[in-house]
Amino acid sequence: MNDRDLIQHIAQTASTISAHANIGACELAGAMVSFLAEHPDRITIFLRDGWFEAVGDNDPWANGCLTFHRKDGKVTTPQDLRISRTVRDMTR
Repeated sequence: MNDRDLIQHIAQTASTISAHANIGACELAGAMVSFLAEHPDRITIFLRDGWFEAVGDNDPWANGCLTFHRKDGKVTTPQDLRISRTVRDMTR
C-alpha cells in the first residue's frame, strides 16, 4: 500500500465510523493519525483488521501524539489527558 492509499483508507474508515457514531470524520481521522503515529506497530493491524482491532482497549486521544480540543474548547495534549485521568482516579 502506498502513502496515498493509506491516507485514503484512513479517510474512508473515519467517514464510515463517523456516519454510524454521529461524530465528525475529520476529528476521528485526526485521532487515527495521532494514534497510529505514536504506535506505528499497529498500522498493519489497522489495515488488515480495522480500526477497532488496531486501537484495542486504548483511548486514541490519550495515547496519540497530537493535541486536541477538550469539551470546554481548550487545547490539550495526550499527556495532560492521561495525567488528569490519573488524578481523577486517585481522588475517587
